[in-house]
This record gives sequence, structure tokens and C-alpha cells, in this order.
Amino acid sequence: MAWLMIVIGCFTEFDKLPQINQNDLPFEHPYLENKNVSVSMISTSLLCPDGKQSSVFAVYPQREEPLPVAIVFHPDAVSYVTSYLAEIDERPTELTSEWGEAKLWETLGMSRESNSEEGNGRGALAAALADSDFVQLYPMNCWGDYWHGLPGTHDNAEALNQLPSDEPNDSGEDNSEETAGANENNINAFVRRGLEMAQLTVSMVLEPTIAGEQGFNIPQSTNPDNLTLIGLGSGSRAVVELLLTGANPQAVVFDSGPLELQPYLEQTDAFAYERQTIERVFADSEGNGLSNVNQWSAAAIETLPTRTALVWSNGDSRIPQASVSDMAANLQTQGRTQIDQNVAGHIFSASDITVAKSIVNFINTGTYGLPNDGDGDTGATESD
Repeated sequence: MAWLMIVIGCFTEFDKLPQINQNDLPFEHPYLENKNVSVSMISTSLLCPDGKQSSVFAVYPQREEPLPVAIVFHPDAVSYVTSYLAEIDERPTELTSEWGEAKLWETLGMSRESNSEEGNGRGALAAALADSDFVQLYPMNCWGDYWHGLPGTHDNAEALNQLPSDEPNDSGEDNSEETAGANENNINAFVRRGLEMAQLTVSMVLEPTIAGEQGFNIPQSTNPDNLTLIGLGSGSRAVVELLLTGANPQAVVFDSGPLELQPYLEQTDAFAYERQTIERVFADSEGNGLSNVNQWSAAAIETLPTRTALVWSNGDSRIPQASVSDMAANLQTQGRTQIDQNVAGHIFSASDITVAKSIVNFINTGTYGLPNDGDGDTGATESD
């Protein structure tokens, strides 16, 4: 990380110059009304396939009382090493920490250029959450695994296929460190850790010891009993995976998420890249891609939080309609909130401040819509 030097006079010694802490910057956004919000960059213990540390960004105001927490999972965590890249001994940029950090800045709306395949990531939701006094955490996914990878439990094909034949991975031990060490010599051998990162981020909120170990020490206390999980596009997969493994947030919100992955395997021509990724991420013990991934669908979640909302559109061409429409119908049947935007588009809270504020109001009150200004009903409730 480059240091920004401010030269004041020709003879002032460097150590006496004012220094800027690049790990604690002001959060700036055109939609932001609260001007006293900071962004902190936290380097975690998890390594990306390029061997560099992954990050979690924290966005927070400063108040005297503990604040609610929203963990927001970014889109585009979908990637694999194509045969062409393998031939030239390169990995896709999506499997690097540099790409992951750029994706977080983009999700906050603080990037000059969008590198998103799923949405424009302009940060309207981040601004709306900040104005409602949320502490926000944005974990990086540099493993391209739909937030599924968990070494020793959800092993990916690239990790399993490169294990030495005389050291079978049937002991239940996590040999991911040994696997990671082979990355430099085999471009196709790497461990995916998306779910591990999602779980680590939740643990940073709930467990002070883990927060300290990971360097999560922002000058603002949080209320761990008021935790919301938000998935943007394919980041919704992180929320699904966390709920399947026992997470118990106060609220969850999906924005344009592929809540079912099986349609990708059935519509091979339209979503070939996604299918190829899924077949590497969801593998059996021999490293072979699974033909059925329904056990990791949102429909397999036993109990959803009462405050669950899905924002989607029947005009969204970025994902198979079957990956979201069935869940929308189920939520409607259960009396939960599902909002069909009924327009062409994807990840609506990224750039639409009305959608972003409506989501925040839903988290706070259970009603999707702009906060009631006293003029009457403003949106859909949990039972609509």
C-alpha cells in the first residue's frame, strides 16, 4: 500500500509531517446526508489464491450508543481458471486480492470505474445504511465460489484434484495450508474460502476474541443482537449458505440473488461460465462436479427470519428466472416480503436510493417502503 506524503516546506523532516491513515478514510457518497462516516480496511487471516490477504471493509458513524450491524455481501464472486488461462499460466483477475478490494470500493460507490458483470455497484445502499446509523461490514470474496468454499467441509475441485495420491483427504483434517503452498507451482490448484470468509465476518460481530484477532477494532460499539445479512446479486449466496449453517440474524435481505443454483446446470447455453464455475465449486470427495446442488438452495433453509425480504425483477436477465421466481412465490405464500420491480435491471439497491431507503426501512420496521412521513401507508409489510 503506497503512502501518501504531504510535503510542507523544503526542510521539514518526514516524521514531523502530518500523516494520513489510509486504513481509516471518510466515506463519501452523493446520497449520504450524514457527513461524519468513516471507512476502515481490515486485513484478515484468510489468503486469496494469489497469496495475499483478503479484506473486510467497515463503514460506520460514531455514536455513544451501540449500533446495529449490517453485513453486505458483494456480487460477482464467480470465477474459474479456463483452459486458455491455464495454458498461459494465469488466473482470472477475480481470484486476486486486488480485484476483491476494487469490488469493495465499487460496492461502496467509491470507485471511479465499475468492474461489475452483475450491476453498477454505485453504493446507494451503503449511503442509506450509514444515514440510518448502521455499522456496515463488507467482506471480500476473492475465491470466485458463490460464497460456498469451506476447507474440510466444502472442498472445491481445484483443491481436491491436486492433492498427492499417497495423501488421501479422508482424515477430516484441513490440509488447506499445504494446498495453498502449491499455488505458485500449479495455477489450477487453489483453495476456495467464500463461506469461511462469510462465517469469519459474522464471528467478528458476535465474538470479541475473534474480532480482536482479526483487527476489527473500530471506535464504535455494536449491538450483536441486531444483525442483518444482505446479499447483492450472487452475494445472496452467502446469506443462503450462512442460514443453512445455523446463522440467526434479526433480518435478511436478498437483492436480485440466485437463490437456487440448479437452473444454471439446466440452462447450460445461456449461463455456461456460471455452470463451469458451479461444477468446480460444488464437488464430491473425488473432485467431480455435482449434477444436483439443491441441498444448497434457499428452499432448503428450515426457518427464515420473520423479517425476510426479496427484491427482484421478472425482467432480470443476469440470472435464470427460475433461480429467483420460485423463492419469490414461496415468500409470498408465507406472508413474507417480496418486491418484483417488474423492469429490466439487476441489483436495484446499488443505484436506486428509493429502493435502498425502502430496504433500510424494512430492516428497521418490517415495512418495505420509504419511512412514513405521516401521510399514510408507504409500502409492503411483512404479511403482504
